Amino acid sequence: MIYRNTNNTRFSVVIPLYNKERFVRHSVESVLSQVYREFEVIIVDDGSTDSGVDTIRAFLSDRVRLITQKNKGPGPARNRGVNEARFEWIAFLDSDDWWLPTHLSALNRLVKGFPNAALVATRLRRFRAGRLEGSTVQDGTNDYLLNYFCGFHDDIVHSSSCAARTDALTGAGGFGAYWPGEDTVLWVRLALDHDIAVTQETTVVYRMETGGLMDVAAHQSLSERPRPVLDTIEAALLMPRYASKHADLRYYRDLLRVRYVQHALFRGEMKLARRDLALIRELQSFRLIIFRILSRLPASVMRGGLMGYRFIKWRVRRILSR
Repeated sequence: MIYRNTNNTRFSVVIPLYNKERFVRHSVESVLSQVYREFEVIIVDDGSTDSGVDTIRAFLSDRVRLITQKNKGPGPARNRGVNEARFEWIAFLDSDDWWLPTHLSALNRLVKGFPNAALVATRLRRFRAGRLEGSTVQDGTNDYLLNYFCGFHDDIVHSSSCAARTDALTGAGGFGAYWPGEDTVLWVRLALDHDIAVTQETTVVYRMETGGLMDVAAHQSLSERPRPVLDTIEAALLMPRYASKHADLRYYRDLLRVRYVQHALFRGEMKLARRDLALIRELQSFRLIIFRILSRLPASVMRGGLMGYRFIKWRVRRILSR
């Protein structure tokens, strides 16, 4: 049952947990340290085999609940949390990321400022190799409605930075059981039917290289990966109800394909890169001309160039961290 309160926004914070005993304490503590106090916490242990659950038990209270299930993946774990939630808004946090103390305050401001929005989100910073990347934006006055299909928004609509209305989540079908892409597909479905309100205020830290699913996916051949986001867009392009958004969807589809090309080139999967390049219709740029040239190089040359690029990037980071 969802308890409705017309005066205050109440958030059910859903944290999927799978083998993150090193990080989950910090994540939960960051939620309990929020300035805005109208929330509950639902931690869904997705069949962990480490001691993360034991770490969580110390936090259990009327505000913090633990649910356990067999391993099904992050999407079904989040869906389980949504089903168990008592409040109208669901705020998501992955168990290796953390929030700054003003995160729920910023989300509440967006909910109040944009009453028709079904998804609200703040900006994040990445934490990699022991250091924060990018800069923190503290000015929260830059709140606005986002056209999700005008470009990529990885630093502002993320599974640890956003909250969604419970009814909109269930209406959009929730998260898929596949990965990667189960979260992005949901954001696309929500953007097709609802407003998305965001702020440039930075309130989330996204911890990278923690041995999670995305790190596993990085070693999987791109040709073997499903493309559920692209499939969702193609389906929407066939629906007359979204005719007013078809131009934006075609643009976003080509942006996705450019990203696929870049990843394929970096991985030396030249045949896949050429296939995606041939499907790009709406975009024309000098970058694409370069990609078409690179796609004709031998894979060994591309891999050698990538190794050099990674070495230079690693050296630059070492120098900047001194």
